[in-house]
Amino acid sequence: MEGSSGMRRRKDLMDQLRFQSPAELGGLPVIAVRDYLTNQKTNAAGESSVLDGPTDNLLFFEFEDEGNHVAVRPSGTEPKIKFYTFTRVAAEDETDLEADKVRMTARIGAIEADLQRIVNGGE
Repeated sequence: MEGSSGMRRRKDLMDQLRFQSPAELGGLPVIAVRDYLTNQKTNAAGESSVLDGPTDNLLFFEFEDEGNHVAVRPSGTEPKIKFYTFTRVAAEDETDLEADKVRMTARIGAIEADLQRIVNGGE
């Protein structure tokens, strides 16, 4: 997202994610969004609470399954927005390590596909 048009596109995309957050990503319901620019956490019902800590242009999308979330922030050194996807299987739910890896890879792929649609203007 190079140049002045890229800067506008990054800002517009962050605004879209901030003010029109997706209800789900990769088939997982988003239950809350942590916005570190405003230090507010807003749940799916629209109720907000204050976050303690530093302020930064960072969004965290939380999913129902604990430990699964996506962080989004514009790069400070490059003309792009970075997406960090976190997924896990609770230790008590682990049954087959290889099957769990396949499931987590598929989950990340589905989340990534939804994020790609958003970036490309499909949502």
